[in-house]
Amino acid sequence: MDWNANLLPDNPAKWQATHATVTGNTITLNASGEAKTTLLREDLDYLPDFLQITVKYKTGQIFSNYEPHFWAKIDIVATNDEHYIYIALMNQINLVTQNTWFVQTVVDIADVDIKYLTFSLYVDTETTEPVVITQRELRTSVALSKSQQDAINNQLPSVVFFSNSTQMVVTSALATVITSNFQLSASSNLLLHLILSGVATNDCEITVSFQVNNTELSYSPMKHRIQAGNFLIGIPGSLL
Repeated sequence: MDWNANLLPDNPAKWQATHATVTGNTITLNASGEAKTTLLREDLDYLPDFLQITVKYKTGQIFSNYEPHFWAKIDIVATNDEHYIYIALMNQINLVTQNTWFVQTVVDIADVDIKYLTFSLYVDTETTEPVVITQRELRTSVALSKSQQDAINNQLPSVVFFSNSTQMVVTSALATVITSNFQLSASSNLLLHLILSGVATNDCEITVSFQVNNTELSYSPMKHRIQAGNFLIGIPGSLL
């Protein structure tokens, strides 16, 4: 699962370059250079509140608040055809290695109903050294750092696994074995696969029921007859 994927294309054919070259993952901007690409509404998973810009580049020229020279621009056309333009300075914020810089910034677009947008990276006429961009990213959703995004990605496949790890002793009384908390939108899908394993002291019948918001589902309870000893019950995701 790739959460909050990079929206910018890798294919050079999807970029327009002026006084610039686009080859694979690299963009080189010369004086007055610009590289831009257009994203349609269907390229976005949803209408975001924020757009996060990440750029890593190499240049021998100095950029500062007083002499920026290098910018990223987002030109959004709303559904009413009005333009909303956001410009971010690509100043030399974090030094990676000699003459290589990393910049990450966030644009708040919560009030814009996007029809399409154009993302541009450009430098001015006073740029005397080429700007070689080796990383360019535009991501939707909240303003999360890369480490926070990775932490969420690592947790997503294992939410149910952690819930299933609890060991319990169940007698004839009804017992809650697993409680998983999820908050889903109306358009979300959740696929679960339930596995119960344990040791039965005697031959018995196990009844498994499922509830959503304290309401029992139509296909439960499910009854399983097992013999004394080790047992394994699997209920496929198609039923859950």
